[in-house]
Amino acid sequence: MRCAKIFCVPALAIPLLAASTLPPPAGAQPQADARRLADVHPGPGSSVVGDLELVQGQAGGQDLLALAPDGVTPQLWGTSGTPEGTAPLLERPLAGFDPFGLAVFATTADAALVRAAGDELWWVRPGAGPARLLGTMAPTGGSFSWPLGAALGEQVIFRGRDGAGEELWRTDGTVAGTRRVADLVAGSGSAYPGAFVAFADRLAFQARGGGGTVPDEVWSTDGTAEGTWRLLGVPGAFLFPLTGTAERLLFRVLAATPTEEGIWGSNGQAGHATRLLELPLEAVVHTAPLPGRGLLVVVLDAAGAVRLWFTDGRPAGTTLLHEEAVGEETTVALRAPATEVGGVAPRVLMLHEPGTGWRFWATDGTAAGTTPFLLPLGAEHDQASSPPALLGADGEALYWAFADDVVGREPWVTDRHGLGAILVGDLCPEDCSSDPFAPRALVAGGMTFGASVEGDRGLWFTSASAPAAFPLLPPGGLEGSLESTDYGYLGRETTAPTGTEPWAVRLTVPCSENATTLCLNDGRFAVRAAWRSKADAGQGQVFPLTDDTGAFWFFGPRNLELVVKVLDACKTAFESFWVYASGLTDVEVELTIEDSVGGATQRYRNELDTPFVLVRDISAFGCVE
Repeated sequence: MRCAKIFCVPALAIPLLAASTLPPPAGAQPQADARRLADVHPGPGSSVVGDLELVQGQAGGQDLLALAPDGVTPQLWGTSGTPEGTAPLLERPLAGFDPFGLAVFATTADAALVRAAGDELWWVRPGAGPARLLGTMAPTGGSFSWPLGAALGEQVIFRGRDGAGEELWRTDGTVAGTRRVADLVAGSGSAYPGAFVAFADRLAFQARGGGGTVPDEVWSTDGTAEGTWRLLGVPGAFLFPLTGTAERLLFRVLAATPTEEGIWGSNGQAGHATRLLELPLEAVVHTAPLPGRGLLVVVLDAAGAVRLWFTDGRPAGTTLLHEEAVGEETTVALRAPATEVGGVAPRVLMLHEPGTGWRFWATDGTAAGTTPFLLPLGAEHDQASSPPALLGADGEALYWAFADDVVGREPWVTDRHGLGAILVGDLCPEDCSSDPFAPRALVAGGMTFGASVEGDRGLWFTSASAPAAFPLLPPGGLEGSLESTDYGYLGRETTAPTGTEPWAVRLTVPCSENATTLCLNDGRFAVRAAWRSKADAGQGQVFPLTDDTGAFWFFGPRNLELVVKVLDACKTAFESFWVYASGLTDVEVELTIEDSVGGATQRYRNELDTPFVLVRDISAFGCVE
């Protein structure tokens, strides 16, 4: 047995075998296919260059990449994760924003607003015709509080520039529909709007008041001049939106006086702002959103008190979850999983005291759901600068990377409350660590991750139902960096013949029908529906109908809420799979459909308190064989 202070768990849930000798896990295991996408800069030269990030965003079912065909000047390319699905989208030099390295302002479901050289702004719709030049109104000055734009329905609200300075703009992707919304600072001064956050049916953003040098105001907009107004201004303070729900905005005020310092909430109406938490000026404060629900706030004050709060944006919805006295030199942190599916996973409060080490609480935002737990940490984690990493979460488990007193930094799994730590595997035995990286939680359950074995990097899979490390790409089969995408991973690979070029790992998970997973079209498509009401949340329960159609119930098997059809139109002129969905509900729904052959994933969302909006997507999936 392996003991960790007050509890013991089995030393290993699996024997320490070489990964290649492990038996296959129960249930569906992903398959991995790694390949170079294109030799964009032919020959030994490299197309992945410069200060721009390789992955710029996603729109129209494609990842947007910054690649340089001449080895010097990046342009915008799109990829669906296959060589045949990789092509240029905008053959103009891109211009990014320091320090973010991004040229893409914002994306809608099928389009992207892109900055190119010469302060040009372009509207790019992958797979829907050539890019469209909107004008030369890209911002060039002031602070870049990312993001500089956000989608609001089918339009994008963004920071643009003209003779009135850098102000609030909107576009619907047409030249005629691209215009300034409001001159927030009259004349040639600039408000420098940024840090856009969606809430309710609006966007919030920070801005500078007249003559200010910091963003000392928070505004709300619906994309029209008459629907744009200030929520709060505190001269000299620093205001920034944090997160939004279906009804409320939550934002922070950093001020020099205690009368304004704190966490504030607003319903989005003109001049409406309420301070929810008063924060001591000298306090250490960390926040973590609970998407769709509200905000967690941990406060460590100078008197040595730690308090954990949850707020939904209303005074009545602001609750103290945990408090305790701590010693000097205490360090606090509030962590969310790097990747999560299956509903909002608990967040983790971490406390470190010299001589005591790390202590942990998992919280779901309720007092009853805030519980302590222990991890079997080793001496490597004695320092405040060396916390364990919360890699990911699925519907059943949390996945970690840390070292105990026997093995180096390796992958572990606990339940969703942090209990019952099990070592996934000592992937790099002896005196080394595999240092897990690039986690990706899977909708079907489990997590994929990269790991290093004596310098050779590979890709692995584990799950709560089979807590072992199953190799997808053996050590030595993985090169370069990794970034998670809908179909797997994107990265860069350097070889002598081709230089540094983009490559992808496509993950496919065979559909295995169960109570919450509907398999359509001979098992090609896995369909799942997560729902949330004001009082509860859960996974839709399957009610199969035909090979291409099925339904889900949320509250009882005699009460169907959602019908989904995936229609094969590959032998028609459309050459695609169509998705139709209709609902008899106004709860929040996130419908996820995965193509186990093509590797693509589509997500459709219906907001809380909104009658279900019909889904009719006639280009949802390509006809990849």
